Amino acid sequence: VSGNIMSSAPPTATNGATLLDGFSPAPQQMGQPVPSLLNDDSSSDDSDSDSNSSSSSSSSDSDNGVMSGGIVQPGLSGAAPTNGTGMLISMGDSSGNATAKTVSSTMDDFKGLVMAPVTVDASQEINSAAEADCSAWVQLVRPEHCNGLAVQAKYLRGSTRTKALKLKGMDPSNPAIVCMEMLFVNKRTDSTSLRRIKVLNRASHSGSIATKRVVAPLEIVELKRGQQASASLCIEFAKPSNHDGDIAAKFEIRTSTTGFPIELKPSLGQLLLPCKLSSTQDFDKTFSRMHGLERAESRFEINPTVRAQVPMKIVKEVALTAVAPGLMFNSSNQLRLVGRLPASEENVYVLIECDPTTGRGNAVVCCDQAVVANTILSIVKRAVG
Repeated sequence: VSGNIMSSAPPTATNGATLLDGFSPAPQQMGQPVPSLLNDDSSSDDSDSDSNSSSSSSSSDSDNGVMSGGIVQPGLSGAAPTNGTGMLISMGDSSGNATAKTVSSTMDDFKGLVMAPVTVDASQEINSAAEADCSAWVQLVRPEHCNGLAVQAKYLRGSTRTKALKLKGMDPSNPAIVCMEMLFVNKRTDSTSLRRIKVLNRASHSGSIATKRVVAPLEIVELKRGQQASASLCIEFAKPSNHDGDIAAKFEIRTSTTGFPIELKPSLGQLLLPCKLSSTQDFDKTFSRMHGLERAESRFEINPTVRAQVPMKIVKEVALTAVAPGLMFNSSNQLRLVGRLPASEENVYVLIECDPTTGRGNAVVCCDQAVVANTILSIVKRAVG
């Protein structure tokens, strides 16, 4: 035994305080075993090292409000746990793996929702489709035929059609879909209300192409005297067509007391797709190459005072797009219009010339399909009057 006697007092620092003052053991991580007092010195050192490492990791996670496994530690910040990439972590994943939750948009939640038509006084103007994005009104039901109920409709085009189809959950790019805006008016002379007004599809189709899907307006519960309601009707056919009369469907307008059958049969002019040319040079270049059966021509004469109304009358009957400078006659007394066939997507070119003094003019329609050229020309002549 050495002659030196070891002091049992703990070592002291230079200021007299013991080196163990202020030192407290690290808290044990929940679930970690407490080191046994009977272990040897090396085991104790390893346990202390593991405990310190675990305590440091726990402290770091606690600062973020999240413990290992993506579970929020009680009593800390209420922020949702994340996986470091900004995506929400699933709290109910039994496997312990973080899964991203996708949040659907508001438009997806309301897609396909059909709302009942809103009734207003007939004296009030309904927020209808823009004049350039629709056809003229067509009388479907006269009040004397359906117990005082009058029904009109017009075909929607362009951005107005796109908006209406999206609200119905339908594809606006499908050329086989016909979209109409319908107007219901109570024109009874007495104070009787019209009740339970609805549109019923009575046959799959009346043309050569069958219907695949019909989204009709919801039932109008009551329409008082002098009131009107507006709603849209969307019809999807099996395929588009370039032939006049192939697209048609039969319906019935019903009330609580009577009904009236109708047939919706849009002309080929109403089914044309929008087409825009960059310049009049592109129009004239293609137009000059078409001759023979590809060209249909006819002369007309109108009152010079209504000449300015001719462009709008034409586009109301035929879904054509005006080439620059717009929907008006240019300085050369010419109006250039273009459209696209729904099935083959071939262009249809229309050139209208009209003298402002005499009212005499000429209409020329060019298309690769001779039947289409003659069909569109007859519609244009009818529109010009």
